[in-house]
Amino acid sequence: MKCIHTELCDILGIQHPILQGGMGPYKTEALATAVSNAGALGVISSIGMAATMIPDAAPIDAVRLFGTDPPEVILQKSIEAVAKGTHGSGGVFGVNIPVASEFTLASEM
Repeated sequence: MKCIHTELCDILGIQHPILQGGMGPYKTEALATAVSNAGALGVISSIGMAATMIPDAAPIDAVRLFGTDPPEVILQKSIEAVAKGTHGSGGVFGVNIPVASEFTLASEM
């Protein structure tokens, strides 16, 4: 089967021109790792990580999903986990960090 290869693949260092959506407010480290290891661009979603500070901000139990660390620590741990999980395949992945005014608190951290 012939694979599609584009300039985007070369720019991002991936095998397939597929970018996984962030899919927050849920934990996406395992999905991002799997997508990146399959040759596409896996993406960590940071939306929801700050919901531990604003409980009504997301339709999830953020503390149960992310723990009680501050959002910047949660994000750092997520990045480290995906970097470790994708090391063997090149470690290429993205982080979705919204900067819309609705997410100002999280983006300022």
